[in-house]
Amino acid sequence: MLATAFLLLAAMQPDLAIDSVSLPDGSLWKIGHPPFRVDVVLKNQTDRPLTLWDPQNTEGSVCPMLLLRAADGHTITLRPLGIERSGVPTVITVAPGGTLRLALELAKMHADTPVAQGKYQARVIYRNQLGSAGPHRNVWTGEIQSAPFELTVQ
Repeated sequence: MLATAFLLLAAMQPDLAIDSVSLPDGSLWKIGHPPFRVDVVLKNQTDRPLTLWDPQNTEGSVCPMLLLRAADGHTITLRPLGIERSGVPTVITVAPGGTLRLALELAKMHADTPVAQGKYQARVIYRNQLGSAGPHRNVWTGEIQSAPFELTVQ
């Protein structure tokens, strides 16, 4: 019985997880002032290497996003502008137990609706639906989310 429970728990654990989110500039985002960054660490939770799209190319640049939820339930999604195609797609390999650090500069992201001043519950989402392109196959696909954190916009 215990072995079955362990196998079920292992099957539920995602291959890739958002290990941490940090706000090196604090939790106050002053729009129009110096850049505001959200640092994200992705972690390979398996015993095998995971292949991800390189964040510095077209495919990988659009995987992370930030979801802001206001007290009234209104949500705003911020997405990177993306990188224009400039050749063959590239990938990176995250070693078993290894990590990948991403820096999201909110001023360089596109919001689906205007960002108003106020307090938000924020989540980082990392999503990839493209498992192959060019010479690359078996690229990680799925969606993971961070724990919520508070962000104030001024």
